[in-house]
Amino acid sequence: MAIDTTKSLAHDEGFPRVPNIVYRMYPLLDGFTLETVGLYGYLKSWRQNKSGHRMYGKAWLNQKEISAQTGMSPYRIRKHVDILQEHGLLKVTKSSRTANKLIYEPLEPLTESEFRLLHKAEIERFARELDRLESELEADRARLTEKQEEFERKQIAGTDVF
Repeated sequence: MAIDTTKSLAHDEGFPRVPNIVYRMYPLLDGFTLETVGLYGYLKSWRQNKSGHRMYGKAWLNQKEISAQTGMSPYRIRKHVDILQEHGLLKVTKSSRTANKLIYEPLEPLTESEFRLLHKAEIERFARELDRLESELEADRARLTEKQEEFERKQIAGTDVF
């Protein structure tokens, strides 16, 4: 295993920066969830940050190590890795030195304008869903107002409300 638990697991000298677009826009894509975002950030947290190192920007863990630390099953890890690769956020290569070890290279996300051009249909679908939810909320508000008015009429009339 490459993870040495006797050494710092927090690596407090840095942090993985996950841009807001990954949290707010990428989940509009099919299969992309906050769990996918979490794996992306997790892999970024393990990447080599020493400039000049031959593995700079890459993390090299096997699925069993990731599973042991995150609680995600190997199946879920593979599923989210595939989604990250499909959407250009992760490059995965096999280690030439160690069997069953993958090298993960988290990549930078699209800019918002690039995302909007490439995924126009997903954004339009999201806008329609927000409109539908707003319509439901307006209908709920109207029913509540109607019930409140009915309650007040019954109270004024002196009839039992309950």
